[in-house]
Amino acid sequence: MYPSLQARQFSVGLLASLLVLSLILLSACSKPAEVKQSVRYSKTEAMLAMEADPFVQTDRQEMVFGEDLLAMSVLPVLVKVQNNGDKPVPIEARRIKLILPSQLAIPSHSAVELTKWLASQGNILGQVGMGAGQLGLGQLGQFAGPYGGIAVAIMSGLYGMYKNNAAKTRDATYNQGEFKDVTLAKNQSVQGIVFFILPKNTPAFNEATLSLSIFENQAEISHIDLPLKGLGYKGTPDK
Repeated sequence: MYPSLQARQFSVGLLASLLVLSLILLSACSKPAEVKQSVRYSKTEAMLAMEADPFVQTDRQEMVFGEDLLAMSVLPVLVKVQNNGDKPVPIEARRIKLILPSQLAIPSHSAVELTKWLASQGNILGQVGMGAGQLGLGQLGQFAGPYGGIAVAIMSGLYGMYKNNAAKTRDATYNQGEFKDVTLAKNQSVQGIVFFILPKNTPAFNEATLSLSIFENQAEISHIDLPLKGLGYKGTPDK
């Protein structure tokens, strides 16, 4: 039996609402988020000074990265390093590590490495796509008649644009704020985000140590450890 006029009007209205939502999402993902510093931890030594601001609040992560990275076992930390010595100091992002209470040293990852890892894990955009399929939007469009089919086709195109735009925006945000390798002259500083991918079965922890080693000609010439507290990590899911 063909659906009633009222049912078809309701379905078309629902599809129209979904179209509007898709446009809003597309617009919201048009610009990378600005990374603002809010220093929480700092330490100063003779040669180096280091500040760190871990992204542990869900709303703050979603505002900056568009995703709750900590829920995906990724801890982003905004790091600032200053050269207090008289000689130039080479600073390398790969020399920054997160030391857990178990003494396990977690290496930092670049934005490129992180985005590849997220893609391999299936990020939130993939989950949204699966959810849309489970809603049976194609069936809904058929139920709404020929105009519903057109609406679903348009929505599918908008959703594809949203996914591509969101992915580009996410990558731009990560790369824009990424900690860059640099050689610092006296009193110069550098800041950026480093990403720590926590291995599965990592137990819950509230404190950790941010560690930076300075190497020159393959030899360590300086080292600084900065204790971090209030991280509130609940543990990595066993998956």
